[in-house]
Amino acid sequence: MRIWRTPPDQPTGTRPALLLIAVLAGLTYGWGMSRQAVEVYYAAAARSMAQSWHNFVFAAFDPDATISLDKLPGGLWPQALSVRIFGPHIWALVLPQVIEGSLAVLVLFTAVRRFTGAAAALVAVAVLAVTPAAIALNRGNVSDSLLILLLLCAAAATAKAVESQRPPSRPAPPARTHPGSARWLLLAGGCVGLAFQAKMIEAWLILPALAVTWLLAGHDRLIRRLAQIGAAGLVTLAVSLVWIVAVSLVPAHDRPAVDGSRHNSLFEQVFVYNASGRLTLLHTQSPVTAADAPAPLAEATLDSSSWVDRIVAGRGGLDAGWLLPAAVLAGVAVLVARRQEPRTDPTRAGAVLWLVWLAVELAAFTTSNTLNPYYLAALAPPIAGLIGTGVAVAFPTLVKRGPAGTVLGLAGATVLYGCWLLAPAGGVRFAALGGAVVLLAAAALLLTGAIGRLSSRGRLTAVALVLAATFVEPALASASLIRNDWGPFDTPYEPAATSDLTQTQPLAVLQQSAGTVALLRRVQGSARYPAATISSLVAAPMIFATGVEILPVGGFTGVDPEPTVDQLQAAVARGDVRVFITVHLDDPRVAWIEAHCRELPTRPTVPTPGVELSAYYC
Repeated sequence: MRIWRTPPDQPTGTRPALLLIAVLAGLTYGWGMSRQAVEVYYAAAARSMAQSWHNFVFAAFDPDATISLDKLPGGLWPQALSVRIFGPHIWALVLPQVIEGSLAVLVLFTAVRRFTGAAAALVAVAVLAVTPAAIALNRGNVSDSLLILLLLCAAAATAKAVESQRPPSRPAPPARTHPGSARWLLLAGGCVGLAFQAKMIEAWLILPALAVTWLLAGHDRLIRRLAQIGAAGLVTLAVSLVWIVAVSLVPAHDRPAVDGSRHNSLFEQVFVYNASGRLTLLHTQSPVTAADAPAPLAEATLDSSSWVDRIVAGRGGLDAGWLLPAAVLAGVAVLVARRQEPRTDPTRAGAVLWLVWLAVELAAFTTSNTLNPYYLAALAPPIAGLIGTGVAVAFPTLVKRGPAGTVLGLAGATVLYGCWLLAPAGGVRFAALGGAVVLLAAAALLLTGAIGRLSSRGRLTAVALVLAATFVEPALASASLIRNDWGPFDTPYEPAATSDLTQTQPLAVLQQSAGTVALLRRVQGSARYPAATISSLVAAPMIFATGVEILPVGGFTGVDPEPTVDQLQAAVARGDVRVFITVHLDDPRVAWIEAHCRELPTRPTVPTPGVELSAYYC
């Protein structure tokens, strides 16, 4: 079959190896996906968006489209289509992320191959495939999977722009930029704009990396390179804002109220609530995600961790930190090794892109007040690109009796760092350390004892052993995620109390929700809605479980201004709603409900453990 046939410009067996890695990655992402504890807020929105094209286009959170999702809908559109086709099953929610994660493997290969070659690209996709954060992310229903795929498309387009400016028949760059290169740069800008639809401002974090790469490696005059970067930036801005502008032009009464905004503004939702608000306490003022919520809730996020624990130690290190130090050193080493090459050298350009992308992501994650474990999956592509590039640059020097000791020392330090990360994991640490030491010892014998007499296959085996030794520990960590059916909010070897918060309790709430709605229907009478809830998050499990409208009050945080007290009073007077499910909150709507309605003995459950709800009948 042609799909298995390796192109003539790549080493033998490259294509089968790539497809094998992509298939294995897809299996790890999809294994047990019907048992996954999904993020129920997004699940409810996907089911509501699947019920009508109006809801789909306007990102309605609830079936009656009274309020929107508190983010842009691009990441949930594939999920909504999947639910519309296959029905409201958990596996239908997870399936798009499995596909997006598998495609990301292929796109990463393309990007690294264009910068550095097929061998480097194979190493890079292997790194991505064993990174726990990437595996956990693609086993859930959050939008970061699509974000990463589209950002990798932008990186691949930039790599193509750098590559296309040098015709293969000419060793020196041409006098003017190849006509196709600028178009590829514009395509990269468009991909970033599409990524903005999935995760908003976070998509723009790659822009400095793309701009610096083209500024350094583009062939044309400086002024033209700056103009091309500006044009790509305008494309990014246009594609990023097209949905926001289009929906904002629709009269407010014809679309859902905008969640995350006190003025029914999508611009406020995106650039305040989901941008500057991430650097303040704005995002923590929810009755069900409050900063003073019960302590166990903090265990499911990295919000309260120091920047060290977020990235290089603790749960964050176990999720994404395994190869981070090695990747940074590899990137710096590539820059040093290629310092004498022409400015347009693609290998150095690739190292610059991955290093700058990684640095900006690290800066964002260490300063944000909101950090879920799956956010760290965004570190996996630049880490993978740097490791692959470093191996490709180091291999030729190893063949010539180069710095074998340095390579082995770096691999050994990486193994010891991984062992330190595994310290709380008990016996797993010793099993991983033992396997890694055996592999490193075998590699050391080959590299230091007989490298001059080794065939090319033997030298390749030695490098493969070094890589395998560094991959053992993150691979075992990833296996622990798959074995336990854990997803985006989980990290390897987490305590049982944490997995109870992220998996057991949300699944229990979801299973109980259909019964809760059935109970509400028995007291609904002639009311339009079975119940209204303070916060969309409280309504979410009931909406996903049944597809029935549960009127959300105050949006995700519960403090958005719509509906107002007067509107709630009018809804009660019309008989639209009789039952309110609330949490005690300093809010005039809650005060009115508590003053004018009768408290019921039933206490509903909520996906956030430790938060106590009350039910009132009006």
